[in-house]
Amino acid sequence: AVQTVAPYFQDFDFNIEGENILLRWQHVNDLSNLGFSAQTLSDGTARFICMATLFLQPKDLRPETIVLDEPEIGLHPTALAVLSEIIQAVANDGSQVIISTQSVELANYFEPDDFIVVNYDNGKSEFKRLDKKDLGDWIDAYQVGEAWSEGEYKFVNEVVAPHLMKSGVSVYSQNMKGNISIDRVSRKLNGLIHSYDFVTTLYDFYGFKGLSDNETKQSLEDKIKNKIKKAQRDKIIPYIQMYEFEALLFSDNEKMAKGLNTNKNWIDNVLNEFKDIETINNSKETAPSKRIENNATYIKTQHAPIILQEIGLPKIREKCRGFNAWLAYLESL
Repeated sequence: AVQTVAPYFQDFDFNIEGENILLRWQHVNDLSNLGFSAQTLSDGTARFICMATLFLQPKDLRPETIVLDEPEIGLHPTALAVLSEIIQAVANDGSQVIISTQSVELANYFEPDDFIVVNYDNGKSEFKRLDKKDLGDWIDAYQVGEAWSEGEYKFVNEVVAPHLMKSGVSVYSQNMKGNISIDRVSRKLNGLIHSYDFVTTLYDFYGFKGLSDNETKQSLEDKIKNKIKKAQRDKIIPYIQMYEFEALLFSDNEKMAKGLNTNKNWIDNVLNEFKDIETINNSKETAPSKRIENNATYIKTQHAPIILQEIGLPKIREKCRGFNAWLAYLESL
């Protein structure tokens, strides 16, 4: 296993010095046969060797439960592929393996039902195992790791960017992947502003941390702009989607119901209550995404981009004035 990841690795060399064991390793081209210490390995290679040793020890010595936090750190993509095979082999051989990961690449080597997603909601953690049936046709077109790199990002890349290209506006998008705050956004924008003609944003209002009780869309957009260096502020186009990105789904009740595989009656009830779908809200508990989750199996990164593609920009713009004004401004650049 080690040679698959580090082809220059020949073998281990054990030297016993009293009660201590000195572990060195041999290079395939080391004619001196003196070996090297572990300090000469890269951090990623050393980590892989440690994990391979843990997983590949004899079954009677191997722990029944193995817990690892972010095993992907420092590993080459080839090492990730080998590690995933080792993990699956050990899991199939009687050991329970629990891994916390933020790696899309590592996640792509596993099946949906291998995952338990943890969400923190209303002061408690909720654990839910993914079900391949809930992912529908999406899982046939994408790998499971992509579930954590899509959503608004996919919508921008596959719907908004091609549309703006027709107006001569070229788009390069970046995904901040949650944990949004004024300070984090300002640092990101101040770092990007020198490399582009303009920089815009697409954030959920409810996605922001630290909102004041009297916060509004306008006050939040003003705060973002005022955090930008004064000489560059004219290049910033802050946009906050009220109250959530999911509001756009309500642009077409029939296509929304079909995409969510749900009855459209509850969608109609929401639309009757809110004539302007960008105002769908009473609280964070009754925001658009919560209403959807209460009535359908909803996986944002799967359902939202596909449904919005089906609805199409003309219908979304007709129903969502704020979104339409933002897109019209970008078209005029």
